[in-house]
Amino acid sequence: MYKNWEAIDQIPDLSIKMGIANMDITTEYGQYFMSCLPEYFCKKRNDGPVPLSVIRKMAILLSRQASGYKMPVSHGVFKELGIPVLDCHFHTEDENRRAMASLVHRKVDEGLKIGGQVESGDNHYVLVQIGFEGNNTHFHLVAADRIVVD
Repeated sequence: MYKNWEAIDQIPDLSIKMGIANMDITTEYGQYFMSCLPEYFCKKRNDGPVPLSVIRKMAILLSRQASGYKMPVSHGVFKELGIPVLDCHFHTEDENRRAMASLVHRKVDEGLKIGGQVESGDNHYVLVQIGFEGNNTHFHLVAADRIVVD
């Protein structure tokens, strides 16, 4: 069984949304919960859209376990959810990623924040993390159809 992210996103109470989103469904309690509220679970993997609030909460939990930092990409939240991340930065051989990094950098200077959208041609992305490595800035983007900014 898998979590039904579309149904979970519709839960108006953030505490309940977070509880279901972060629940370990392999435990006895998780199995019990799935039997009580089956509408929040499905038999096929559902890759989203996943609420950004859930991603942030998962990042905090995972990062505290690992090192105390709150960084969703580096602590594997997107990998765990099966959501690909586009890492754009200036020190890369890939011209497209450098161009995207320039675009995002301009948008950040104009006020774009985490959770904001960036368009490049027909593609729509959500900025999910800004990271720094030495003097290189990394902009981590996710396809806009994979997450819900709530």
